[in-house]
Amino acid sequence: MSNTAELYGVWRRAEWYLRPFYYYQSVLLGGDQLSDTHSAGASLMYYGPYNLAPEIYLRGQSRQYNFPTQDRSDPDSWNLRAEYNQYYLLQGGRGYIRAGLGLEGNQADGSNLDYRSFLVLAGLQYQLPWKLQFNFDFEYQKRSYDRVHTLFGVEREDNQYSMAWQLSRPLGKGFEVKGRMAFIRNDSNIGDFDYDRQIYSLLFSWSY
Repeated sequence: MSNTAELYGVWRRAEWYLRPFYYYQSVLLGGDQLSDTHSAGASLMYYGPYNLAPEIYLRGQSRQYNFPTQDRSDPDSWNLRAEYNQYYLLQGGRGYIRAGLGLEGNQADGSNLDYRSFLVLAGLQYQLPWKLQFNFDFEYQKRSYDRVHTLFGVEREDNQYSMAWQLSRPLGKGFEVKGRMAFIRNDSNIGDFDYDRQIYSLLFSWSY
């Protein structure tokens, strides 16, 4: 179970669109708090000719975890992410197609969890009948860790693939329901860090 809250603003001038945001998430299991995440950042988009809209996205994130890792190192961290995305806007406001590149850096309190990542991004949004909206997002992350792992004696290298499918529908008066399915695969040069993960979510949101 997770508790989330988001605050954001929108500033628009001619073809420029600025969206600062703050996001908080607390993850609980059996009444115990597993993690606490604070994120803040902004995206800047320009609505250009030919239905093209480039975007620059920046986000800083503080992560606190309340569970032990395999090597007993402290996973609490500060994370910084930057993306460049190119959107192609579909006619009639039906959605968009997105492709992008990014960089991510993680500075952790523990010695084994500092890393730098190169990102390849893609996405699709499309408006369906009955006020349904479909979203698909893909991310490839080439993650290189900064130090030799204290347990395994090698520098860790991960290739992570993430895909997410989402259907959403407005319910009126600012309420919205979202059904989401995500799949994550991590391939590491250290076999203990290979994993597949499936995440299913049903979300209700309210905006005003």
